[in-house]
Amino acid sequence: MVKEIVVISGKGGTGKTSLTAAFAVLAQRAVIADCDVDEADLHLILSPDVRERHEFRSGQEAMIRAADCIGCGACLAWCRFDAIRMNGQVAGETAFSVDPIACEGCGVCVRFCPAKAIDLSERRCGEWTVSETRCGPMIHARLGPAAENSGKLVSLVRREARRIAGRQDRSLILVDGPPGIGCPVIASLTGADSVLLVTEPTLSGEHDLKRVLELALHFGIPAAVSVNKWDLSPEITERIEIKARQAGARVLGRVRYDEGVTQAQMQARAVVEIDTAAAHDVLYLWHEGSTSLGREMETSADSFYSPNLRDHALHPRNMGPPADFTGHARTTGPCGDTLEFWLGVRNGTVEKAAFTTDGCAFSHAYDSVATCLAEGKSIAQVASWLRRTSWKFSTVCPKSMSIAPSWRQPRSGLPVSMRKRHHQRPRGRSLRP
Repeated sequence: MVKEIVVISGKGGTGKTSLTAAFAVLAQRAVIADCDVDEADLHLILSPDVRERHEFRSGQEAMIRAADCIGCGACLAWCRFDAIRMNGQVAGETAFSVDPIACEGCGVCVRFCPAKAIDLSERRCGEWTVSETRCGPMIHARLGPAAENSGKLVSLVRREARRIAGRQDRSLILVDGPPGIGCPVIASLTGADSVLLVTEPTLSGEHDLKRVLELALHFGIPAAVSVNKWDLSPEITERIEIKARQAGARVLGRVRYDEGVTQAQMQARAVVEIDTAAAHDVLYLWHEGSTSLGREMETSADSFYSPNLRDHALHPRNMGPPADFTGHARTTGPCGDTLEFWLGVRNGTVEKAAFTTDGCAFSHAYDSVATCLAEGKSIAQVASWLRRTSWKFSTVCPKSMSIAPSWRQPRSGLPVSMRKRHHQRPRGRSLRP
């Protein structure tokens, strides 16, 4: 069985990547995944030899066909993101174009263009790579400047790491996760066997560790804590370790401040590959983690999630488009996951439900459970159920069925300044040549 250990931190600069690289050297037969896609730097130590490169495309971007544009300016008036640029005169007419950085891909300009001169195309957001290192295969990625959907790219990197681990019969996946508590961190954590939280003895390190530890424990993932450069402030280190134990995490050990770590990085080597004091601390961490934390992996996560949900995560039902269906809907969630559902309806009853998603393991689980619950139910029952959950359900019609699942955000939860303009018609603009 493949085990997946994620190394994350509440803030950047704590040394999590240095520890991940050292663990990769010590593990020997691990698959390495660099999920810090916004600021990937594990390659600086492991010097990967790239074998495959793949584009990462996600979301949409508007493009105006200049030959078909009539210069009416409707797109400029409707765009709320200031993504439409007016480029002066072309043969006596105003020319419009789309700023790819500002465009959110919402499709409003496409909807209201009278000449149908605007297309939505899939956006290139970055690339992901499969490489070989002296420690084993490595999957890493890089998000483009101002690109979105980093959580989706993280899920792709982890999925590829699991595929390679299964194909090469490797029992361990080491994940260098991103800092913080946002979407890419959640995408790195969900479904993992254990997590190591790396912090530093500073007030910001102490504060941010509390937040990321709460996140890990929320998902029921066995958590361990290590304080890097602990000797810079023994008092804060002691306080961090006490709070970590009180929260239910295991204190794995400490790593001292050592300029030898910097020397190793300058040589593109892990700290355990040179003779320095901090290397002994890291060896102790690895020994403690591979003995005691491994036992926790087998119990804690299982006790948090029900066996049924974990079974759906590992073995999703009704996955993939059916041969015959009555209706189909596709949507993108707030974290960038794409969800597609198919229903086969006869005499007002759902006979078959199916789905696909590129989300995390528990996204697969929830969608799998949803399709199982829908089968055999009437359309009215399914609609009532979806209204009580986070889905919005509209009228179902044969052949042109619109179940239109969309993530619902109650307007009462919006700031006052946003409630007034949540569904407000966009303000028009004067179009001066």
